[in-house]
Amino acid sequence: MRKIIIPTYGGIYKIVSLVNGKMYVGSAENFKKRWGEHLHGLRKGNHHCKYLRNAFNKYKEGSFAFKIIETIKDSKNLIEREQYWIDYYKSYDPKYGYNSSPTAHSVLGWKHNEESKRKISINNYKRWEDPEQKISASKKCKDRWSDPEFRVKTSKSIKDSINNPETKIKFSEARKTKWKDPEYRIIMEEIQKNRWAQPESKTIISEKSKDRWKDPILREKMIEGFKKAWIKRKENKN
Repeated sequence: MRKIIIPTYGGIYKIVSLVNGKMYVGSAENFKKRWGEHLHGLRKGNHHCKYLRNAFNKYKEGSFAFKIIETIKDSKNLIEREQYWIDYYKSYDPKYGYNSSPTAHSVLGWKHNEESKRKISINNYKRWEDPEQKISASKKCKDRWSDPEFRVKTSKSIKDSINNPETKIKFSEARKTKWKDPEYRIIMEEIQKNRWAQPESKTIISEKSKDRWKDPILREKMIEGFKKAWIKRKENKN
């Protein structure tokens, strides 16, 4: 990163990639101190924002610059102004920035509201359409899955969740709520179209479906599900 003199007063700042123009927007009571905290986390590889961290690892330190957007004297106004600039630059959108959340706040003790959760969910799906993001995430999953202890714990956790009636209801309600959002539906439909447009994806999906169909228990459940769906469809027509 460029060596510049960072002031000790505070306000709103952005960390900009000199390669693609994408940015991370944040707020600080002390620019110099906050910049040092960012650098420490990025150099150590444990920065809280994984998108900025991944970009830093890819493009290296010299490809980023710390820039002051606005100086603010009263720290009570920091969050409000940070939100303004996050929305202005759309730095939560993977096309334009590295912010992992569309909402300005301190992450300590924070609970997202429904609108914030919706934005985060949509942005995560958008990020997943990035080929580089897919490759990076896939490698990390494979590395973790190669650990026998992690595999056993994860498998048990998934099975326990699937067999828990309360969890099933929560998942079902969450899916229904998401699907009511027009923007979410459009994005998911676009993702599905893109997947089916790729011969490699078609082959993978087809092979997985064949493997799943070989399982007698799963096959019976799917057939039963098809029957119920067909009966419901006929009832709705009548």
